Amino acid sequence: MMVFKGGGLEMEERGEMDKPLRDLLEIIQFTEKVSTKIHGLLDETEIYRTVNEEFANSKRYDAGIFLLTDEDSKLRVAETSESIRKFRAAEKAAGLRLKEFKIDLNKSSIYSQVVREGKTIQVNVTDLVGELLPRPLAYIVSKIMGYEKKSTMLTPLNRHGKIIGALAVSSPELAEHFIPSVRNLAQHISTALEIAYENVERKQIEEKLRESEEKYRGLVELAPDAIVTVNLRGVVTSANEATVKLSGYSKDEIVGKHFSKIGFLRAGDIPKYLKMLSSLIRGKIPQPFELAYIRKDGTIGWVEALNLGADAFVIKPVEPEKLLKIVKEKLKEQENAESMTEEKVTEWIKTRVRKLEQSSKTK
Repeated sequence: MMVFKGGGLEMEERGEMDKPLRDLLEIIQFTEKVSTKIHGLLDETEIYRTVNEEFANSKRYDAGIFLLTDEDSKLRVAETSESIRKFRAAEKAAGLRLKEFKIDLNKSSIYSQVVREGKTIQVNVTDLVGELLPRPLAYIVSKIMGYEKKSTMLTPLNRHGKIIGALAVSSPELAEHFIPSVRNLAQHISTALEIAYENVERKQIEEKLRESEEKYRGLVELAPDAIVTVNLRGVVTSANEATVKLSGYSKDEIVGKHFSKIGFLRAGDIPKYLKMLSSLIRGKIPQPFELAYIRKDGTIGWVEALNLGADAFVIKPVEPEKLLKIVKEKLKEQENAESMTEEKVTEWIKTRVRKLEQSSKTK
């Protein structure tokens, strides 16, 4: 009988010894579950809300998230998993709104260790609240919240290597064994916050780009000069209204087509512009140049084209005096070419005659 009792006692003691291990496994599984829940969330507020909802639903653990204010000298309560009923009772006892209360780090040795020194610490909740309220009141608030016999772990929250606040988790027995799990959860929260922050930055950049593009498109569309953008494959990506008026072609006839297929370039000039496009791809920006083009009605026009250093060309009609100069230069080039051709033919005939005369004398 005594053996049975002894065995019973032994089993009871073994059950008591197994409890810390069960608690440890439970906190590990719980923190992993919370980490999974916040994975992929891209909104900071949603991350805090999800963390605290999971703690509130656990019925066993409690959590609070404290964030630095803009001046980095105080902490504010961002979220808490405590029930609204308990929270309001504590506010009534303290005579202040806890979510609006700021924790002065210059007057707090506990919170400053976490936020300023990056430590993870375990403290009694009453001592923690005692830094914020007079000791008797701190005990009353802790009792209302059900924390008078509990301890809390505080660990830093980071974003891109900078501490932005603290995570507080109520700890059951043998709390020192739970510190790695709480730290791991804080790391997951920190990573989620970094991703959310980068998402906000990306959206802000995209919005600024969109506004800039809209402004750019407006300016381009109203510009008096023809403006055409061409991608690196030579396909026209945009053309403003001035281009339509200058060429006689509609935007549908210009945009989306290779510049050589539209019809406003002379066939003999296309190789020159293909070579120019090749230079642009290599990063060489050409000087302004004159361009002869064919309007949709078949008439010839002259314009001056300027590359803007990216994929855009500003095209404007050449002034009459400049056009006259260009025509004269072209005629001069043509005359020189014809003269050179005549001189070469004459020289060839003379050379041939000399060779025939020499051949006759030899015979």
